Amino acid sequence: MLAPPLERIAVAIPYKNIAFVLESLDYAINENVNFIEIRFDYNEKLKELTNLKESYENLNELEKNKLMEYIKVQVFPSEDIIKILEMRKRNNKLKFIFTLRKYDERGKFHIEESLRLEIIKYLLEFNPDYLDLESQIEKDILLNFNNLAKIMGVSLIFSYHNWINTPSKTEIKRIINDLIQKCPDLEPIEGKNNRNVLKLIFTAKKLSDNDVVLSICKEYSSKGLNVIIFCMGKEGIFSRIGCLNFGSYFSFASIYEETAPGQIHIKDFKNILLDKI
Repeated sequence: MLAPPLERIAVAIPYKNIAFVLESLDYAINENVNFIEIRFDYNEKLKELTNLKESYENLNELEKNKLMEYIKVQVFPSEDIIKILEMRKRNNKLKFIFTLRKYDERGKFHIEESLRLEIIKYLLEFNPDYLDLESQIEKDILLNFNNLAKIMGVSLIFSYHNWINTPSKTEIKRIINDLIQKCPDLEPIEGKNNRNVLKLIFTAKKLSDNDVVLSICKEYSSKGLNVIIFCMGKEGIFSRIGCLNFGSYFSFASIYEETAPGQIHIKDFKNILLDKI
């Protein structure tokens, strides 16, 4: 059973540097936020990985190990990630979502894909509560991540973004059915809680687009799927907030800056939600 809407707001925090993340986390915890998305793709140090002379896949084992060791020490030091997760001590309901978004899915830096996936595997080792993966990733890779995540007790969020518009209900249902076939452990199993979450985010061009996605959100959440469905953009703010009353697993707000179009500040989000309640 889903928690009340106010307890299902996720705040997206860009990982610019550890000091910025910890400051943002302190703010979020003081606002009683229970879900925190860490956007690792915002780390400025990733710039150094955007112009590698060789693809990660083409490196020999020694070169791969050397590069990953550099990332683990200089880009995403383990002690910094541990500091982030230790914030759970201040709120025992706090859940972390780790995301290293792909560049063509509006990630901050263009990292060669095989290297990006290797970094994500490293982040998975820290046992976040959720790991966000693009649903466009090849099926066998998603299955491999799911097997690793299942062993570690981590849930996966399979993300689908439409940065252009909001399709018809018929088309959205087709997309959902295709993703259910591709992405593992989405459908409910009798007597067990769902592990994974399907996130479908569209772009609202008109206010009626909100009605389309909220209807879909209600339909599929009532079937027992863990879904996050709303619209981005100024015209989609209604669904970004309203989806929490239509069965969305959670929705997203910001603190100091938005990480997606139409994302609003946590205080404004809560005030609007309270007015609707």
